[in-house]
Amino acid sequence: FDPGDGTRIVDMGCSTDTVAGMVMQSDGKIVVVGETQGAWGRDVAVLRLNTNGSPYTTFSGDGKGYYNFNHFKDD
Repeated sequence: FDPGDGTRIVDMGCSTDTVAGMVMQSDGKIVVVGETQGAWGRDVAVLRLNTNGSPYTTFSGDGKGYYNFNHFKDD
C-alpha cells in the first residue's frame, strides 16, 4: 500500500475497471471484485491481495482472475 495514504492502484489490464465490492478475509488477505471492460466486452474481475497490498500470486499466478459472462449479454 502507498505509505502516504494507504491506497493501492492495480491495473487489471483493460480500458475500464470498476470496483463493486471488497472484503478482508480472516487471514488478512483482501479480495476485491468488480468489472473490467476491454475490446472483447465486460468481464467479472477478481483481485486477491496480501495484507501488505501486494498481489497474492498463488491465486491465478498474478493475483488477478477474469471471468467472461458475455454469453449472458444484456443487449
